[in-house]
Amino acid sequence: NLDRPIFLGKGGYGVVCRLTSLDRSRFPDVALKKFDGAFRNSKMAQRCYRELQLLSKIEHENIVKMLFAFSPSTSAESLDTVFLVTEYSGRDLETVIRNETLASHFYYLKDFKQMLIQLLNALQYLNSAKVIHRDLKPQNIAIKSTGKLTLLDFGLARVIDVEMTGNTGTRYYQAIETMNECSSRYNEKADIWSVGVILCEMITGSILFHDTKIKNPLVKAISMCGPLGENVLSQISNEANREYLEKKSKAAERIDFVAYLENHGRPWMKKEVKKDSDNLKSFIDLTLQFDQSRRMTVNEALEHPLLRENGRIPFWKRLLPTSHSIPSEVCQSSAEGGDSGFSDEEDVTFTSSEQAINHWKEVIWKHLGLISNPFV
Repeated sequence: NLDRPIFLGKGGYGVVCRLTSLDRSRFPDVALKKFDGAFRNSKMAQRCYRELQLLSKIEHENIVKMLFAFSPSTSAESLDTVFLVTEYSGRDLETVIRNETLASHFYYLKDFKQMLIQLLNALQYLNSAKVIHRDLKPQNIAIKSTGKLTLLDFGLARVIDVEMTGNTGTRYYQAIETMNECSSRYNEKADIWSVGVILCEMITGSILFHDTKIKNPLVKAISMCGPLGENVLSQISNEANREYLEKKSKAAERIDFVAYLENHGRPWMKKEVKKDSDNLKSFIDLTLQFDQSRRMTVNEALEHPLLRENGRIPFWKRLLPTSHSIPSEVCQSSAEGGDSGFSDEEDVTFTSSEQAINHWKEVIWKHLGLISNPFV
């Protein structure tokens, strides 16, 4: 008894549509995500598994809620398509930001602050479970008309481990330590860089490090955030890349981000930006740092004066608790390390691509069998 599906988005993972029941009093709207070509290669299969596994174990008011997952296949061997059903969480933040008419009527800096608090609450919850999202961007954040924010797409999320390096996420929003150029180990502060980028985009309506003249987002970031510094440059393993970025760094100076936001910000927000200029400058300076050791933590971001009113916690922040009960199987077993609770199948070694794909088929098929359908 479903109405016509409404297309929501498409990416490398597949497609997402909104499904509305003809009996809306009994069945709320849901989002249906089809992992198209989930077994095209082992990386795609691994991404599918990560999202299914994480969403089946975590529960937070600002993180998308998985209802169930299924496949029309009849066995692990024939598995080729996986569907994920979640609650419908509203339109994505990118749509809100890009739609000037919508944004000018409904969203001011105070509203975006509320969204940031909710986003940071979700990240705080993930961090306490030793999980990094790794792909924060407006397309992966949903906003309802009530102002409630929901974090989406956990295909690139990972449990923190000692060997976590390499390329992840979308380069316009990526911290340098998560890029292929860098060999350093990274942590939950990688998501904090993305928060700073998103805040600037909320105010200006444009991607911060997008430039038609400068194709490389990292080079654009250097031109705005200043030189990389020796600590960061030393982590770049490729000598040619290191020399190139060092050359770009020598000519770079950090811009005045408040002046940038005043000049490029949406007209209806300029008054708020000017009024809160000191706090904005401080918040951006503590998020957009190439050296992750100089970035603030999620907890520090939540306590930052930008997200407070005259030093007091705003009413809407009190409605959004910053701590939640995390299932024991998700939490780390000890403060010293140990099992995070997620059976992170990432450590298996394969002799061929076919063997890897078959492994993921078996793991995902088994996982699908553990997920019940609440609508049956």
